[in-house]
Amino acid sequence: MWVGKNFVLRWALCSLCLLPAVPPVWCRSAALPLRSTVAVDHSPVLLSDLLPVDADIAIQKASASVVLCQAPQSGSVRLLQAKEILRSIAANTELLPMLSIPARVAVRDSSPRIQQGSVREAIADFLRAHAWGDLPQAARLEWPESLTTNREHAPLQVIAVTWDTRQQSPQFRLRCTQRSDCSDFLVHVALPASVADAWQRHLVSPTSLRLTSAASSALSGPMLAHRGKPAMLVLQGGGMRASLPVICAEPGILNQQIRVFDTHSRRVFYAYVVGEGLLHASL
Repeated sequence: MWVGKNFVLRWALCSLCLLPAVPPVWCRSAALPLRSTVAVDHSPVLLSDLLPVDADIAIQKASASVVLCQAPQSGSVRLLQAKEILRSIAANTELLPMLSIPARVAVRDSSPRIQQGSVREAIADFLRAHAWGDLPQAARLEWPESLTTNREHAPLQVIAVTWDTRQQSPQFRLRCTQRSDCSDFLVHVALPASVADAWQRHLVSPTSLRLTSAASSALSGPMLAHRGKPAMLVLQGGGMRASLPVICAEPGILNQQIRVFDTHSRRVFYAYVVGEGLLHASL
């Protein structure tokens, strides 16, 4: 009699293994191995990011709710030790036996990188718009090439330029045109000796050269900003607003973009005239 019941029980357990749902632990011949190297473009890193592409749908759903860590910074790699992964999934007693965890997992950031071609194009457009000539082909751009954006080929724009006295080179501050795509970053331009002196004169003496766009000449109206006179620059963007006293490097009328500079840091800003002695620029 006992032999008959034992046979029926064995048959029932084996039948469960044939069901399409996630098979119980005792039906699996081998645990599912997690990947030892992964690339992510989001944060936090989830257990589901470590699964192989052919993992069971039910395991994928269960793993998607398990947070392992924050994503690594742009251009860096984060190593996850097995004990860290085990600690994150210890409470899931059903999922844990189904997985084979490697000794360590390398997680790297896979967000799109800011391309050098985009940086060079943004600086060249800025120079042409302000009648400063072309960017020399021999100019070498130096910037953190590990910087990432939230989308491929995000357009860039120059928001400020100064002369770096330590490196003896112009320093451009760029950002993505769509502010949410990337943060501001600095680019040093190593220039050929034949043009470096001229660029230095432009930037070290902010009042010595007019750099506004030729398109501004089409504007007309009363002069609201006066060369060499103090004004108030309002910087706004990203939910923040700040005011900065500046000196106008050139005169300007309503809606004209002119160059102003901070007398303390000598940082140059390109801002639009919005009122008498009042200018506006984006952060």
